[in-house]
Amino acid sequence: MTSDRASNEHAERRGSTQRDAKFRAGPVTILQIVMLSSVVAAGCGPDATPTPPQIVIQPASVTVNVCDRARFTVVGGSSPGIVYQWFRDGIAIPGETTWWHEISHASVKDSGHHYFVTLTTAEGATRSDEVTLTVDGRPGVPIVLSDIPANRLTVTATSIYWTSTGGVYEAPIECGVPVRTLYERSSVYERPVGLLVDGEMVYWSDQNIGFVARVPAAGGTPDLVARVQDPTDILRIGDRLYWGEPRGAAIQSRTVTGGPIEILPIGTYPANFTFITATDGIDLFWVDSGARTISTMPAGGGTITVLATGQESVHALKATGGFLFWTSTIDGWSEGAVGQVVAMNLATGATSVLASAPGGSLALAVDATHVYWSGWAGTLAHALDGGASSLHRVPLTGGTAETLATGLTYPVALEVDEDFVYVGEGDMAAGDGRIVKYAK
Repeated sequence: MTSDRASNEHAERRGSTQRDAKFRAGPVTILQIVMLSSVVAAGCGPDATPTPPQIVIQPASVTVNVCDRARFTVVGGSSPGIVYQWFRDGIAIPGETTWWHEISHASVKDSGHHYFVTLTTAEGATRSDEVTLTVDGRPGVPIVLSDIPANRLTVTATSIYWTSTGGVYEAPIECGVPVRTLYERSSVYERPVGLLVDGEMVYWSDQNIGFVARVPAAGGTPDLVARVQDPTDILRIGDRLYWGEPRGAAIQSRTVTGGPIEILPIGTYPANFTFITATDGIDLFWVDSGARTISTMPAGGGTITVLATGQESVHALKATGGFLFWTSTIDGWSEGAVGQVVAMNLATGATSVLASAPGGSLALAVDATHVYWSGWAGTLAHALDGGASSLHRVPLTGGTAETLATGLTYPVALEVDEDFVYVGEGDMAAGDGRIVKYAK
């Protein structure tokens, strides 16, 4: 029996040795191939080749509306230690070193630029596909700059300023973010209306309390300029400021540095005397709603000249380029109301109606080629209805009027620059108004 056991053990050892030899000498298994490939790919093999990071999902071109967020993304492989760098038009964007690049408020100036990203590790670098940003700034598409309503507004190369019941505000002209409060009213009775942005100072008039004040455009402590009953719009000619005083039937003036206030009488005070002032840098122009006249006189005082009579419900007045423009509404409280845009040649006195339409007209702005105005359908009461108003323009020489936007609510303020029309909806409006701009 001992002999048989020894014989069996010998046979098992021989079989084991043969199996080991067969495994060593046999073909390489799939598992071995995978393991070997991993070693080589990791750079551990004797003949390993560096492998740059892979891009799993390429960036895609993006189309957004003006002031919307634009975002580009890339998805890299599993290579450790990937460093990202985004480029715009071939130039590295400082600080943009993550898997995404974002423009929080895209502007028309961003449109058409090209972007790509590089992914870099110790093994090398990979460049993504090049993609494009398109920003849709078509006319008629509203770009909301603020949900704070406006009484008056003005624009500079970089900012938009406006007055509202709550105070005086400033925001970047591109997308309105962030909004700065230059002055916050200290009483519920205050109502900032008139506005003048003059270099480093912002002036405004308060028609309820009765004063003219100013604050540095960069922010700071407000400064009282004058106490005035019901002051109107504020103007500057040379080194002097001008504002209207309806209850005194006068235009008041003083230098920007201070000093005594000069009174320029312009009529007598009837119960419904109100007026809107304008200037061409030489003369003053105003509307007397009681007498229904438009008049002028030199900024330094002198002879008053009545330019037009029988003017009903004039809402805006603008003097520029040797012409005087205004909007008026005939029978504004009736269903038969008609809004007009009128131009007067100041050299000849000739007057022409540039545009006329059922409803009424409110604010006015002028550029080198067109007159822009806001209007409403129906009676004057409808101007306060949400969405009842619209924005229009007509060539300076007259012709066919265009409608640029509809669905506005009580658009009491207009301004223009080279590319956009800015509309301020008033705080008497349903929904409390807003500030929007439209591409020309």
